[in-house]
Amino acid sequence: MLTNKKPIVENFANDSIFSDDTFTYSIIPDTNTVRVISLSKLPEGPDQHLPTLNTEIPSSVKHPISAKEYSVVAIGDGTNPVFVYKSSTKDIFVYIKGIDISSLEDENPNFTFTIPSSVKRIESNSFKKCNINYIDGCSLTFTPDSQLEFIGSHAFKECYGEQEKLIIPKSVKTIDRFAFQSSYISSQLEFETGIQLETISERAFASSWFYGNVTIPKSVKVIEPYAFENFTMLSSKFTKKLKQSGLGELFFEPGSLLTTIAEGAFSNIPFNNVNLYIPLGVTTINTDAFRNSHLCAS
Repeated sequence: MLTNKKPIVENFANDSIFSDDTFTYSIIPDTNTVRVISLSKLPEGPDQHLPTLNTEIPSSVKHPISAKEYSVVAIGDGTNPVFVYKSSTKDIFVYIKGIDISSLEDENPNFTFTIPSSVKRIESNSFKKCNINYIDGCSLTFTPDSQLEFIGSHAFKECYGEQEKLIIPKSVKTIDRFAFQSSYISSQLEFETGIQLETISERAFASSWFYGNVTIPKSVKVIEPYAFENFTMLSSKFTKKLKQSGLGELFFEPGSLLTTIAEGAFSNIPFNNVNLYIPLGVTTINTDAFRNSHLCAS
């Protein structure tokens, strides 16, 4: 007897696609690894207007037919957002809630959506226009032993959320163009100590909102055009309850290897620095690098 419980398995050339109850995966040819490419079904939610994902991406998954286990090493196919369910009539954006990691002693739930250490790449558009559910205080986090190396273009563009910190793992080598452009994550942006990131790409953080001070890692050699244009850093958390806030400060980590600040890299930013110290190794500051940006006493 045929039922609708049959595993979804499709073949595309040398590739194979299968699903579990939450995600659809694509096997990376000639490997024992897969990438998460989409949601397999529309998650349930408080009501039909708030489909909510109450789980996390696994570090490994078994094929529903062969039972072969695959490591999850990438999120996205480089083209389509993962957290958008494509129905027959429209695209439905899904709220990410994650799982509750609070203890019995906690008064409030503490939800987290953790990227597993097995993931090495977050491809272009993966979290684009994603809503990291701020209603219950969900946090997007990476495991302490994260192997993430690549954050693709538009990966978190126009992403919305609210959490204490967003810490970019030290394993990250590339933050591609527009990666966090126009995101409102309302968190403190930090780069993990020891990160080997050498380039902050064009418009990677342009028009995005964070709070607290921002320190450019010492490993960064080039800040590309408009990387932080219209970047807003508030001195304290800006939430739906807190409508006013001061401004944060920009720093370069001691021992900076920075040589180039490209055109418009820090344009239109109201810093709260009394002084802004440019690293000694900088040899090029291009046109309009700090256009319409201001230093001001606190």
